[in-house]
Amino acid sequence: MLSLRAINQFYGQNHTLWDVDLDLMPGSCTAVLGQHGMGKTTLVNCIMGYLPVNSGTMTWQEKNAPPRDLNLQPSEQRAGMGIGYVPQARHIFSQMSVEDNLMIALKAARSNGPLAIPPMIFDLFPHLYDLRHQRGGDLSLDQQQQLALARALVLQPKLLILDEPTEGMSPWLEEDMGNLLRCLNHQYGMTILLLEQRISFIRRVADYFLLLHRGRNVATGRVAQLDEGMINKWLT
Repeated sequence: MLSLRAINQFYGQNHTLWDVDLDLMPGSCTAVLGQHGMGKTTLVNCIMGYLPVNSGTMTWQEKNAPPRDLNLQPSEQRAGMGIGYVPQARHIFSQMSVEDNLMIALKAARSNGPLAIPPMIFDLFPHLYDLRHQRGGDLSLDQQQQLALARALVLQPKLLILDEPTEGMSPWLEEDMGNLLRCLNHQYGMTILLLEQRISFIRRVADYFLLLHRGRNVATGRVAQLDEGMINKWLT
């Protein structure tokens, strides 16, 4: 699906990512862990094309298709390739209706073909159907998070990237989010890359983990291998 090798990135003279490797297998859920400021969002911004990669390779390959160099794809085309992204700040259009927020995502990524909201969106988020004519800024915070997710899913991506999806959530909303991600992962076969701080949430939804410290891979493996020693050393 997506393979990163020896990714290096700089902010001016600051070396922010150091030879980062990452493999996302189709249908898997991978969590990227690390304290704040350790390079998680920088890594995602490189994948999305918002930041340049100074060296290293990013290879995107779908089933029965030749590999593609993601570094050569403009950022505005990556959603159309099948990469959905939900940023930490949500970035919904507060003055536009729920329906218009979804339609603008379709229009931005598709230059041709029908522009129709897939039925799965309102199957997954039935409350958004009832609120489809309401302004995004009038929604509650959890409804805005649902809208941000729905906007990424409207293109039915093959890879969904989420940056801190449980931030500020109550325990019961966190449980709903976990159920949703497991549904997308297991029932829809969607590959998920998750940037997250809550270890209990990661253990519930993720298959694999990558731990970043000061922009470097310091541990990687299956989530079952994420033990208290790693957590105490790198995350507290």
